[in-house]
Amino acid sequence: MCHVKTAPMNKIVTILILTICIGCSQKDRNKNSNQTKEIYTSNRTFGQIKNQILKTELDSIIKALPYGLLEEYKTTNLKEIDAVKVLKEELRTRGLRPNEFLIYEIKKHNDSVIAFHLDHIDGYVYYHNLKKLNLELSKNPTSDGMIEEIPPITGNISGHDGWYIININSKNLEIFLNQ
Repeated sequence: MCHVKTAPMNKIVTILILTICIGCSQKDRNKNSNQTKEIYTSNRTFGQIKNQILKTELDSIIKALPYGLLEEYKTTNLKEIDAVKVLKEELRTRGLRPNEFLIYEIKKHNDSVIAFHLDHIDGYVYYHNLKKLNLELSKNPTSDGMIEEIPPITGNISGHDGWYIININSKNLEIFLNQ
């Protein structure tokens, strides 16, 4: 009789363990799916162009760039390290967030002057979504065969894209925004 009573108990314990494992697995899946659905929303609206992007998409765009985010830029060049410190500090002083700027290009004018061509993430969000929208529009030509396309906004999309020139000796920053 003892055998009869323990057999159902083993089944109950096994079912309980399986239920807990499945629940934990489902919880991990939900946690991971919520992480992939994080969205970056730009600081500006772009009319009929969406101003949001999945963070996973934005991360892959950033990884494809030669330098990446200003906030994460690493170098062994001491002059560049000093220039980046000055640049980040100046951006924060102006109420801007260095983690929203991408380094597009770096030029060294001389030993004390380094220029960074920075683009704001919002511009990348805009162009990415414009390209996606125009691709969708191209799939639906009008009855006469015309394809609707939305032209890009002219000018500085984010209002912050341009050359940021740092004099390391004087810790001075000059900004020449794109037009």
